[in-house]
Amino acid sequence: MSALALRKENSPVSFRPNIIELKALSKHFGKLSVLDDISFKVREKEILAILGSSGSGKSTLLNIISGLLSQDEGTVYISGKSSTSYLGWGKIVYMFQEDRLLPWRTVRDNVAFGLENSQIPKSEWPAKIREVLKLVNLEDFADFWPHQLSGGMRSRVALARSLVAEPQILLMDEPFSKLDAQTRSQLHAELLRIHQLTKMTIVFVTHDVEEAVVLADRVAVFSSRPGRIKEMVDIRMERPRQLTDMGVVRAVQDLRRKI
Repeated sequence: MSALALRKENSPVSFRPNIIELKALSKHFGKLSVLDDISFKVREKEILAILGSSGSGKSTLLNIISGLLSQDEGTVYISGKSSTSYLGWGKIVYMFQEDRLLPWRTVRDNVAFGLENSQIPKSEWPAKIREVLKLVNLEDFADFWPHQLSGGMRSRVALARSLVAEPQILLMDEPFSKLDAQTRSQLHAELLRIHQLTKMTIVFVTHDVEEAVVLADRVAVFSSRPGRIKEMVDIRMERPRQLTDMGVVRAVQDLRRKI
C-alpha cells in the first residue's frame, strides 16, 4: 500500500516498535563538546520534538541521525541496523530550515528532485508527484516557479519534495521557524493531517515550546552545550491542540520550566 494512502493503524505510541535508537552518542568539534552521552528511542509513527536553546546541539544530533555527520562515540540504529549513512536507503528524508528550492525548476520539477536518488521507476514519477502535490494542496501550482510562491507555499513544496519518495522517517530542522505565526500554525495543521494519513515517524528540532506541545507525542528536552537529555516529556493530549486550550497552556508552562 502506498505510504500516501490512508492507514488505519491506531495502536498507542507506547506499544509500537522502535524505529530509531541512539546509544551513548557524543560529538566533539575540536575541544568543543557539542553532544554528551545522548541515549533515547523513537517509536514507529511517533512525532518526537527535540527542544532546546540555540547552540545546544539539536541540529548536530539530527545530522548524525540522518548520516550527514558521524558521531565520535556511541551508535545510531535505524530499524535495528547500525550504519554510517541512512539517507541513501530512501528510508529517511531531511527537511532543512531553508526550503532550498531550485529557482530554475518549477514546483513539479522541484518535487521530482526528491525522486532522483530513489529506487522508484521514472515511469511512476508523474503519478507520485501529482499525488503528493494534491496532498499538500498545491496541485494547481505545479507549473509555478519558486519566486511566484509565498513563504508558506514554498514550505509546502519542500514538504512535498520530502514526502514524494514515501519515507518511513522524516527529519525536520526548524522548517517553519522563518514563517509568520499564522502561516506557521497553518503548516502545523497541514503536517498533522499528513502524519495522520501516512503514519510516518517524524523527528523535528525546535526552540519553540508551543510548537513542541502542539505537534509532538514526546519532547526530548535538551540542556545547554554540551547537549544532554534533561528529560523526556510525554504530551498526552488529543489532537488538534489549540494554543488557547487550558491543557495546552498548562503543558507549555510546564515545559518552559524544564528547559
